[in-house]
Amino acid sequence: MKKFKQLLCGLLAAALLVCALPAATAEGGPQGQWKDYAAGAFAGGAGTQGEPYRIETAEQLAKLAADVAAGSNYKGTYFLLCENINLSAHRWNPIGSYIWQQSGSTTVKAFGGIFDGGGHTITGMYVDERESGSAAGLFGRISSNEQQGTSIPSPAVKNLTVAGATVYASSAGMQETSSGILVGFCSANKGLAVQFENIAVSGTVVNEMGDTNCISGGLAGNVTRGAFKNCRAENIAVSGGANSGGFVGMDTQCAFEGCTASGTLQGSWGLGGFTGYSTSAALQDASTASAFTRCLADVHVTASDWRAGGFAGWAECGVFQNCAALGDVTSEVSGWQPKAGGFAGELGADARVAASHAAGAVTGSNPDIPAGGFLGLDAGGTTEECSFDGEKNAALAAVGETDTGGTHDIAKAGTAGALAGICRDYYGGHAWGAQPVVDKQPTCGAPGSQSVRCTRCGQSQPGSQQAIAATGRHSYENGKCTVCGAAQPGQGAGEGAAPAPAQKPNPKTGV
Repeated sequence: MKKFKQLLCGLLAAALLVCALPAATAEGGPQGQWKDYAAGAFAGGAGTQGEPYRIETAEQLAKLAADVAAGSNYKGTYFLLCENINLSAHRWNPIGSYIWQQSGSTTVKAFGGIFDGGGHTITGMYVDERESGSAAGLFGRISSNEQQGTSIPSPAVKNLTVAGATVYASSAGMQETSSGILVGFCSANKGLAVQFENIAVSGTVVNEMGDTNCISGGLAGNVTRGAFKNCRAENIAVSGGANSGGFVGMDTQCAFEGCTASGTLQGSWGLGGFTGYSTSAALQDASTASAFTRCLADVHVTASDWRAGGFAGWAECGVFQNCAALGDVTSEVSGWQPKAGGFAGELGADARVAASHAAGAVTGSNPDIPAGGFLGLDAGGTTEECSFDGEKNAALAAVGETDTGGTHDIAKAGTAGALAGICRDYYGGHAWGAQPVVDKQPTCGAPGSQSVRCTRCGQSQPGSQQAIAATGRHSYENGKCTVCGAAQPGQGAGEGAAPAPAQKPNPKTGV
């Protein structure tokens, strides 16, 4: 009996231990949280530009997160990542947090410093903020409360790669949540901008739609006044509720230059291959809108609700210059307006798109309200020198439907034409191959041709065309060449054979 009681107690204790494990463990996430393993000090440094705080281990990076959670904003303080970091041992606690509950109350712990990744890579990051409802990412919140003209430098993150990350968030019980692999929420005051440069991220972002306001992006969730230069969201898989994008979920008065996104995006409404929802800081003030310059999205978008685009879901305002959308767009909406387009789902009156192109296929599910090859719904916007792939979207017009007619210049080009436009306007020129490619195969009686082609769009380089001599080799059948129709010379000759040579006369007989 005593042994039975001991066995029973042991089984009960084991059961209680399993029940006490965090939800992340049940889903395959790592044990424990990094906040419980934070180092007591950085590797060195003084936090100045000339002598930044040095971070060499995962524990020291966790110290930064723990310090911000405890109330240290670190505004104007410099940090340098000195080694590659693997965070797979424990669940990552974001650097900074932002919780906005349905009651209206907020909890804010923001990072305000300058973080230089030093060209290093962070791997194995697993973030799960579904229970807390906080903004999720390597950084939960980056913010500057300084005013224009301050001598304190704006927050910044640069020269960093975050590879193979997993980020979970949820808007259940929240007024809003935001998530991205690099940062969930980011903001700065008028006249300032949080700086991001030379950043690359890859991985998965899942923002569960408890209510509606869950904003997700491959690199950043919700950003007000951020400046992004040469940043990439590569091979990402974003599953968001609304206002979600392959690069950024929602942007307000931001600047994006030379940035790209690739991967997949699925969710409800306001979905774009690059940005989900682009808006302005002041109502109907185009001067406070975002600007996108030479940015590209190669993201396959699948939306269960309206406003879905290959580049922007809802471009309420903003300037899109020399941009490209390569991914396909699928709208599953059948009972109402799909607002689905190859470049933008909806283009507002304060939005302008110039020298930009859409090369993906657009598929709609509403038989009565069509999608658009370039724009799903025109709400008064402007386009100039744009195009979409008319071969992939033969049944679609450039604009699916019109609310308030804007001014448009959108060509329905072939596949080669749309890709050539991307080469010209996004890449700034063609990438010519090193060797010529056969354009037309030569035949027995007709010459062929070859030329140097662009490796991206396939267009032939002007002046590179060369002739290829005819082969002279016929293929005979029933006495005629099956290619050129020439009669087969001689009698009884085999297919393709030359006529038998004449025999020389016998010198003795003369015969």
